[in-house]
Amino acid sequence: MASVIGEMFCCDDCASSIANGDTSGLDYYGPDYRATWEAGVEATASELPDGYPVIACPEDCAGDDKREFMCDFCSRNVYSHKFDLAFLA
Repeated sequence: MASVIGEMFCCDDCASSIANGDTSGLDYYGPDYRATWEAGVEATASELPDGYPVIACPEDCAGDDKREFMCDFCSRNVYSHKFDLAFLA
């Protein structure tokens, strides 16, 4: 049985990367956007729990309910859907 070892929040970009194992969608916004995202992920990598990241969309992110918040995965202040992010061991 898996145990939850960390609970956080992540943005659309991080949720897509975690769920699909692919960051090609970042290319749409250009190299500067990708570089900023990659730098943020690298900066928080040592602070994230060990384990497998798993995302979930709470009921309020199913529609067009975006908001501004600090993403725990990429450490950027974003305007995005706010996904639940857990780490499983």
